[in-house]
Amino acid sequence: MKNSLKSRTLRAKVAFLTVAIGTIPIILVGGLAYFMTNTILRQQLVQQIIQNQQNQTNEAADKLYRFLLERYGDVWAVSKISLFSNPEAFKATSQQDREALLNNVVEAYKVYDSLAIFDLNGRVILKSGEVVSDRQSDRAYFKSAQQSNVPRISLPELAPATNQLSIYVTAPIRDRSTGQITSILRARLPVSVLENLLSIAVADRVHLHVTDSTGRSFININSKSLGENLFQLFPLVKEAYETNQTNSDLLSNIEGYPQRLVSATPLRQSDRMPPLDWMVIVNTDPEVVFAPADKLLQTIAFGIVATLLIITVLAIIVSVLVTEPLIRRITQVVQTLVSTSSEIAATIEQQERTLNQQASSISQSTTSMDELNASSQQSAERAQVAESHAQQVLQLTEGGMKAGREALDGIANQQDIVNILAQQITQLNEQARQIGSISALVSDLANQTNMLALNASVEAVRAGEFGKGFSVVASEIRKLADQSRHSAQKIDTLVNRIQTKLDTTVTLAQEGTQNMRENANIARETVDRFAQVQESIQTITIGSQQIAKTAQQQALAIEQVVQAMTALDRSARETANSITQTRIGSQNLNEAALTLQDIV
Repeated sequence: MKNSLKSRTLRAKVAFLTVAIGTIPIILVGGLAYFMTNTILRQQLVQQIIQNQQNQTNEAADKLYRFLLERYGDVWAVSKISLFSNPEAFKATSQQDREALLNNVVEAYKVYDSLAIFDLNGRVILKSGEVVSDRQSDRAYFKSAQQSNVPRISLPELAPATNQLSIYVTAPIRDRSTGQITSILRARLPVSVLENLLSIAVADRVHLHVTDSTGRSFININSKSLGENLFQLFPLVKEAYETNQTNSDLLSNIEGYPQRLVSATPLRQSDRMPPLDWMVIVNTDPEVVFAPADKLLQTIAFGIVATLLIITVLAIIVSVLVTEPLIRRITQVVQTLVSTSSEIAATIEQQERTLNQQASSISQSTTSMDELNASSQQSAERAQVAESHAQQVLQLTEGGMKAGREALDGIANQQDIVNILAQQITQLNEQARQIGSISALVSDLANQTNMLALNASVEAVRAGEFGKGFSVVASEIRKLADQSRHSAQKIDTLVNRIQTKLDTTVTLAQEGTQNMRENANIARETVDRFAQVQESIQTITIGSQQIAKTAQQQALAIEQVVQAMTALDRSARETANSITQTRIGSQNLNEAALTLQDIV
């Protein structure tokens, strides 16, 4: 009986000692781990979460800025198209072709629901297929466009034609030759497009807002606070707006709102487009933000409790079993622990080598992406140079067309002069023929006068003494008749020569007129060819603008990829360092297991 009691007492003592030895270190280490995790690690996690949300807010603000910068460039490029800025080109195209160009722009970008051109009184000149109101002259964005040299982006307002909250991007269209504003180009952008753009990077329970300079919210994702003044709701946001700096912190004791993690980033200001007093705000429920930290604490607590239960069960087993079998079992467990720790160490070492190789590959990929980024920037610059050259060629073509029209007008004037000269030569030839007829008449009169004078001389001889005086007169008349006849013959000769020269001149004038007609046709064909060349170059110019814009978008996208690759490279190196530390810890565990094996 005494031996049984002693055995039970020994078992109880062994069990108590085993439980004490197993549980006290676990309680101390587990409590310390829980305390460290709940204090130091949680503080670090809070700072990291706040920084991550601020980075997310910065990325959303940057994405919104880049999108609006692209829309600014779209409207600027369309306002510079020669079809709209050149009155002659505008008149030379049909209304259907002009509206087709606007419809093509809307279809190409798929972000606008309307493109329209208004005169300075707000009346519609051109529009895409949507309904557009004529009453634009009293709208704030219309007045702003009339007083600006560059495009303008309006604050969101309710569009009367669609009854949707929309943003208007406007630009003045200037006459290329005079520089005067002739019309206003307006692009209507629904706010829903911006919401779709920003909602891609936002989780389900994360609230994103975009406000104007008064703090009024006009874009809300995962929130119903449309139209609320977030400056009054979150003083931190107003402070960020006034200092034009990013800000992020935990806010509490807000009336009507629980504790929130709020981050605010003003929209970037640059000289590439007029400033927009907008701000991107992201606020999150701390329960969502700190869920990973709470889950980690729960896991640690569960691990401590589970370990204590296992140690307790082992202590009971020790109190029941004999010391020697227990030692043998402990030895087996230690051997298993040694073997397992060795395998874990080998596996971790293999993972360390793999991660180092991956980190090296990511570093090389980052270098390649940097080179690709530089190449994309050069491509964008070359596309802009090509666009500039196309504009210069278009101006030279317009000069060639102008010179061709002037040459055509000069040929037409010369042709009129040659026609008048041919008519005068024809009239002169007719008058020369009339002179020939008069000369022939004079020659006939001279011959008849000569015959009469001869008859008079004969009669004077017959008359004798009384006819001598008359004979002298008849002789003089005959001399005059001979001189008249000779003069008439000379006139005939001169008239024949003049007629010959005039006939030759008429022939040359007719040939000159024919050459003038051919030259006029050639000049007219040249002007038509210049018009075709101008139309082709205008198409090339639009294409160059699209290429330049696409190249810029690709450059921006590659830059974002480079940033992502850099972040991935940094994360891979940090992971490799963590694996190295884990490997060292597993080696220490293996050595401890070997030491325990030696002790057992």
